[in-house]
Amino acid sequence: MKFDNLYMQELRMATELPSLSTLEPLAVQQLLETADGDTEFLQEVFNTFIESVADLRPVMDQALRAGDMATLHRAAHQLKGASGYVGAEPLRETFSRLQALAQDDA
Repeated sequence: MKFDNLYMQELRMATELPSLSTLEPLAVQQLLETADGDTEFLQEVFNTFIESVADLRPVMDQALRAGDMATLHRAAHQLKGASGYVGAEPLRETFSRLQALAQDDA
């Protein structure tokens, strides 16, 4: 696979999970407005996001080992959207690059 090193570099970057305090302020504000200021709900959304990353990371690793670019693409796409929703912009960018690499290599 021609992008092995790029994939591995991006997957390593995807292990750098954000903390709630490092999220994009505008995204946090929008989530709080959606939740009518319920910070407990915001924490639940963030925890669900972290769990999703933890659940899909092994799927992405396995897909890469198996050369299953369709699965890698789907997982990266899902996590790109979730990262953007919670305001984890650097992670969203990482998953966006992984998604593009998987699509290009399919």
